[in-house]
Amino acid sequence: MENSQLKQLTIEQLNNLIVQCRNEIKSRKIEKCLVKCVDIKKFTESKHYNGGWFKTVTGIDKSKTNGYSIQGEFFGFGGDMKKNPAGSEMLKVGSLILECSIEGSRKNQSREYKLVKILNDSFELLAEEEGSDWATDLWEIIEQNL
Repeated sequence: MENSQLKQLTIEQLNNLIVQCRNEIKSRKIEKCLVKCVDIKKFTESKHYNGGWFKTVTGIDKSKTNGYSIQGEFFGFGGDMKKNPAGSEMLKVGSLILECSIEGSRKNQSREYKLVKILNDSFELLAEEEGSDWATDLWEIIEQNL
């Protein structure tokens, strides 16, 4: 609306316009997010026989090159799945979840890392990594999905 159009409005019309503008601004500031109760067991086939963990991914600290470079909060059950039989967490749709599963025998363990994105009705496996460079290998995918 141009200045010349505003000058033609009455005070009541201007006040109504101000209210409408404020309401529009408020509606744009509110972040609409869907939070779901997620059954962790549905997006992992891992048994976590020798342990492991889950973490929500919130960022990357490139001053580190190991697992500590991936920022976020640990949640759910660590280690044996029997510790959290419900196996559910409240997670925001769009969240990135990093899973570490420690498999193999007690003497010959292997770690597998999976990066998963929470969708409305499902999960999307973004990456699977093993080996010593697993964290830095995930950086690009994490940046694309945060």
